[in-house]
Amino acid sequence: MMCQTRLQNLRDIDLKYGMQHQAVLNHQPYFQLIKEEYLNCFEELSGCLEILIHALPEIQIIPPDLNQEKYRYLFSVEEVNKLVIKGIPFREAYRLIAEKIKNDSFLPDTKLHHTHEGSQGNLCNDKIREKLEQRYLPIHEAVEIYRGKTEKLLLTESRD
Repeated sequence: MMCQTRLQNLRDIDLKYGMQHQAVLNHQPYFQLIKEEYLNCFEELSGCLEILIHALPEIQIIPPDLNQEKYRYLFSVEEVNKLVIKGIPFREAYRLIAEKIKNDSFLPDTKLHHTHEGSQGNLCNDKIREKLEQRYLPIHEAVEIYRGKTEKLLLTESRD
C-alpha cells in the first residue's frame, strides 16, 4: 500500500508538470521545478525497495493440505483429463465427472503426476533462481548507483 502511494505521487507529479509544460521539456527551469519532488519520491521509493528486499526472504509458503474437504473439487479437472487421455471425448468425460459431483460420489485421486516445466512435479526452481539473478542483480546495482548519485547531489545542494 505504501509503495502504491509513492508510485501514485510520481504519476501526480507527471500530470502536474508534464501536461502543463510539454513545450518546455528541454528547458532548464522546468527540471528545477520538479527536481525536489522527484528526489523525494525516489527516496521514498528506495525505502520501499529496501523494505521489499528485507521482507521477501522472510516469506514462508505454507502448502495447503489438499486432502481437506474444501479442496475436493480442485481435482475434477485432473479427473476429466485422465478420462480424455484414456480416449473418452472431452464433453463426455466432463459430463461423467459433473454427474459424479452432482451425485456426491466424486472421489478424486489427490496424487498429481505432472511433468511439464513449472508444474508441481517439475518446479524448475534452479531455472527460476537463475532468471531472478539475471533480472534483479542489475536492479540492485542500479539502486546502489542511484544511492551514490543521490548522496552526492544532496551534499552538493547542502553546500550551496
